[in-house]
Amino acid sequence: MLNRKTRKDLLVTALEGGSNYWYLLPDLQMYLDYRTVSEPTVIRIFTAIEKGEEIPVFDNENPDEQLGTLSMESIKRGEKTMKEKAPEHWKNIEDDIWDAETADVWFQFVIMNEIVFG
Repeated sequence: MLNRKTRKDLLVTALEGGSNYWYLLPDLQMYLDYRTVSEPTVIRIFTAIEKGEEIPVFDNENPDEQLGTLSMESIKRGEKTMKEKAPEHWKNIEDDIWDAETADVWFQFVIMNEIVFG
C-alpha cells in the first residue's frame, strides 16, 4: 500500500496532532527500545511496530476501553479499508496533499477499521 516514509509521517501527524483528542497509549516502556531514547517517542513507536510489536490503543475518555491495536498488520488492514471507504482521503495521501485531518482518518482506520470520531 503506502511506503515506509508516508506511513511514518502519517503516524507522527496523527499522534502529535490529528488524533490526540481520542486516543490514549499505555506505558510504552515495554514496547520501546531503550537504546533509542534520543529519538522522539513517535519514531520509537514506529520502529517498534516495524519490529513486530503490537501496541494497544485506548479511548481517551474511557481509559479501560481498548479501541484496537497499533501494528503493521493493523496498518495494512486499515489502509485497505480506508482506500475503499474513504477514497477522498486516500487520494489526498496518494497525491501527497494530506493534513492532520487525513492523518486522523488514517489512524482511525488503522486502529478501529472505521471512522468513529469526528
